Amino acid sequence: MRFYRKQRNLSQKQLSIRTGLQRSYIAEIESGKRNPTISKVYQIAISLRIEPWRLLKPITLNEKLYGKENNFTTFDITINKAKLLTVAEYMDQLIKSIQIIRKKKGWTQKDLARFSGLSEIFIRLIEQRKKEPTVESISKLAIAFHIPVWQLMKGIDRNSIWFQHDMWL
Repeated sequence: MRFYRKQRNLSQKQLSIRTGLQRSYIAEIESGKRNPTISKVYQIAISLRIEPWRLLKPITLNEKLYGKENNFTTFDITINKAKLLTVAEYMDQLIKSIQIIRKKKGWTQKDLARFSGLSEIFIRLIEQRKKEPTVESISKLAIAFHIPVWQLMKGIDRNSIWFQHDMWL
């Protein structure tokens, strides 16, 4: 997150104003002391005008050195041309994606709990939208599914507010 914030010449205070989150909370996320919920990741991503999965993807050396991604096109959100989802709509799509992947694998919630190390009750509450997953819990689910966490998030982005380009067609 710090990489993208600095790339946009924003201070933590400026980002906190854009997101409505406390500056201290932003600092704790950046230092790894906080495990934000996915809805907070979404809020921050929208404020930085990037896709949420980018905040969960490791920064490459090329990005650090040149501030650009290698072999990837970055698209900013254009509110006039794209439907900007609410946090609730985004969370609904994430949970739907988790359910689809789980069912495609032929897994029950109990199976997913066993493979992810999360409790069956927690999985059920997430799927019932009664509990909000954190970055850590989404990471555990992605590991169970054998996909990177950012790719799980990217799958949602591709179908919602982001422009499609030839990699997704």
